[in-house]
Amino acid sequence: MEKYDVIQFNENHKWRGCLGIITEIKDCGENGIRYMIAVPAPQDGTAYIFVMNTENAIEKIRKSCISSTRGGLSNGKQKYQKIINKNRNIIKH
Repeated sequence: MEKYDVIQFNENHKWRGCLGIITEIKDCGENGIRYMIAVPAPQDGTAYIFVMNTENAIEKIRKSCISSTRGGLSNGKQKYQKIINKNRNIIKH
């Protein structure tokens, strides 16, 4: 997985079903890779969840339309929110 990938937490995590975007990746040597994932929290802003690749708790959905060359998350919040809202509407139906 790469920075700015859209992911979904699977049944191995307490945030299962939530969508997020990988905002940082850190190689922790023998312990594996740590991902920092931004998850929108309605009326509270953004929750940042840390997940190790060894937990097998996230699945890549697709590459985000937000990239570092386009300004990162600060310039892409509206597009990110549209992706989240679209997926929420799909899940409701």
